[in-house]
Amino acid sequence: MSTVIPVVDTTPAPPYQLKLIDLATTPDGSEGTWYRYVIVQGMSEITGMRPGNHDEVDFAVREMVDRLNERSAGKTAKKLKVPGVKTPPAASND
Repeated sequence: MSTVIPVVDTTPAPPYQLKLIDLATTPDGSEGTWYRYVIVQGMSEITGMRPGNHDEVDFAVREMVDRLNERSAGKTAKKLKVPGVKTPPAASND
């Protein structure tokens, strides 16, 4: 007879985690499909909305969660490149 020893994952969970992405009502004055997302960190929640299809929003929000976790770990966050979204030019200090 063999003994089964349960495996326990002791890897700490990242501080920020994606809780949900669901379809939202399009804001007044906007067009297209919008999604609401919730990111959690302990007892805190970050709620936001983004336009796009589900895959685009999922990609962008997961990148956001990764950057938040990198920042909380003391790493420098890399610039986000989201397909279909233009990055504004850097401000000049003239």
